[in-house]
Amino acid sequence: MNAANTATEIPFTCNVKQKITDAVRFKQDINPDQFNVNVIRQATTSPDGKWLVFSALGKLYKKELPNGKPERITNTAELEYDPSFSADGRSIVM
Repeated sequence: MNAANTATEIPFTCNVKQKITDAVRFKQDINPDQFNVNVIRQATTSPDGKWLVFSALGKLYKKELPNGKPERITNTAELEYDPSFSADGRSIVM
């Protein structure tokens, strides 16, 4: 029989003194009323290049390019995603 494949119990005892301390915890606000959105998804530019529509936090927003302020397009409670412009650029479809 091969010794490498055999389990052998080795009896032993030891005295251990170990200090257990409290975990370091930092207070975090996990549900703030307002916060900055750092990631947008499905960004689409209008055919004339004047507008950007995108999804953030499951809602659709539009922004005038280049430096407009994002504003919510709808006020529904459902998740909204994957916006697109109609062929003539006058409507937003999802």
